[in-house]
Amino acid sequence: MPAENNFKKQIERLTEIGIGLSAELNLDAILDKIVRYARELSGADAGTLYLLLDGRLHFKILQNETLGIFQGGLSEKRITLEPVPLDKTNVSAFAALLKRTVRIQDVYKSKEFDFSGPRRYDAITGYHSKSMLVVPMKDHEGTVIGVLQLMNAIDAVTKEVIPFGDEAVNLTEALASQAAIAISNARLIQETKTSLRGLSRFLPSR
Repeated sequence: MPAENNFKKQIERLTEIGIGLSAELNLDAILDKIVRYARELSGADAGTLYLLLDGRLHFKILQNETLGIFQGGLSEKRITLEPVPLDKTNVSAFAALLKRTVRIQDVYKSKEFDFSGPRRYDAITGYHSKSMLVVPMKDHEGTVIGVLQLMNAIDAVTKEVIPFGDEAVNLTEALASQAAIAISNARLIQETKTSLRGLSRFLPSR
């Protein structure tokens, strides 16, 4: 019963998050919240959010609790990393192209993808990337608009890094769907405002 009650609480939290995201109109705030909520629901230590633009995955949010890194979104610290090309050897690009969630138990043991990027990151920062969860964000039409990548699930009791469990996967996928809709709505509102400002130039002044 305790596990069942915990899952019920997680579902209730997911509903609250969905309502909160739908009420937010600032795109930077939405992107920031998506990663924070995803890390909360999955127990992830770190998270990255990419948006698919011009055929590449652009870094929009970087968060790492252990290293105290919070970049992009509402943060004053901008992300200067180059966009990721849609090459299937990259796990995030693979998830975007195939519209499929990918779960990796240990990036240092996996032979499926090119993890030279995380290894370079670890060498520079002293971090140790291990478990990974990569979820494509699909809008209501099934179009991938971005990718949510989570790193290092943390056991709530032992504080050790563990693989992402089924519950974490299900909750993150549900959040990714809500996130994609919130992003699309924010973009639509911004485009509408831009169009109205453009039209206002042609209206007669009083």
